[in-house]
Amino acid sequence: MQQWKPAASLSFQGQRFDDCALEVSVLRELGQFQDLVASTAQALWRAEHPGRVRLPSGFEETTRLYLRAIRPGGSTVTELCERIEVDEQRLPLEPEPTYTDKAVSLLKEVYRRTETERLLPESFPKALVDDYCRLGETLRDGESVQIESPIGEPARLTPASRERLLQFAEGRHEAPVDLVGEVLEADVRQRRFHLWPSDGSGIPVHFAPEEEDRVTAALRDHRSIRLRVVGRGEYAPTGALLRVASVATLDLVSGEPRAYDPSVPPIEAVIEQLVSEVPQEAWANLPDDLIENLDHYIYGTPKG
Repeated sequence: MQQWKPAASLSFQGQRFDDCALEVSVLRELGQFQDLVASTAQALWRAEHPGRVRLPSGFEETTRLYLRAIRPGGSTVTELCERIEVDEQRLPLEPEPTYTDKAVSLLKEVYRRTETERLLPESFPKALVDDYCRLGETLRDGESVQIESPIGEPARLTPASRERLLQFAEGRHEAPVDLVGEVLEADVRQRRFHLWPSDGSGIPVHFAPEEEDRVTAALRDHRSIRLRVVGRGEYAPTGALLRVASVATLDLVSGEPRAYDPSVPPIEAVIEQLVSEVPQEAWANLPDDLIENLDHYIYGTPKG
């Protein structure tokens, strides 16, 4: 059966949010928070399953948040919940932490450390730094958002702490990039797709209208086709590639592994066949010191 499970609450604090009022323009913060939780949950899952490319079926649905209530609490508090499946026989027990719980906990830790000017956690998905910087865009001086959840300590986001996170993001640099990977998701309307190299996480890439056919072909035939992107990439101070900033060329390349041919003999059998074809008298004429003086017999150099 399904039930509602509290995921997080966002308390908007400041004069603008008195009397349990939420200005309509601020609703974008809830949408940004939803996107951030979903992206972080995916990054955490991929970090725990490095050999897997595809997310589990229905994973995106499990990270959807629902606004269940708006209540007073100093200013205006929005209650966000996730819908989970529970076993009726285990109803007395607390549900196990979900990837939404893990994502919200990491999200709070990032903003807590930003507020106190500490280094970001190692598990922070640095490819999402732009998304983390967008949360709080509508906040004005003197305003803040308090983020709470059932697991872990609350975090506070202010214009000042957001500015510190922006400064961290601006420590990035551009450099050439030449990348081949699989296309597993694409947004034609926004002209953006994610490229998945064989040994890394998804890299966001923007494409031009004339490149749409190649992107959609790579998505459609992702099992056999890869996309090669040459251009300039944006790198974090750690050296991690965050995104492809500009594309010079975008080419389709074959991604099919070489098929196994059972009729081809193993290398050991090939060597054994070659040895058997050498006459026995030729083996008998080999000098006894061939190994020790190989260069002498091949190149004529003095014996050692």
